[in-house]
Amino acid sequence: MASRKLQVVSFVQQYIARWGAWPSYGEIAGAMGIHRDTARDAVRRAVRDKLLDREPGSRKPRVAPARLTATEAVGILDQLRAAGFIIQPPACDPSTPTFYPLPLSPPFRHLPDIE
Repeated sequence: MASRKLQVVSFVQQYIARWGAWPSYGEIAGAMGIHRDTARDAVRRAVRDKLLDREPGSRKPRVAPARLTATEAVGILDQLRAAGFIIQPPACDPSTPTFYPLPLSPPFRHLPDIE
């Protein structure tokens, strides 16, 4: 069984990948079924062991293995193509918005009270 510290690190990485932000200690505790103080201690131990990285002046640590930069991602894709993998282009252009504004509704007219 993995240590609680590693379980917390795994949960934090999955949470950031899904939501793009850090979970609170309460969210970590609720997901792991532990007390907030235990979650806080596990995060502190992970920071001490350099599994998580705390930025100076920041209240929340960040995950040590940072996301890839665009140039790193392109380099990895080039290596995969050179190795013979077929990489399909993305299904949509990320610069095209996936939502469109709703049409304006007609203004409401006041209806007099019926007595």
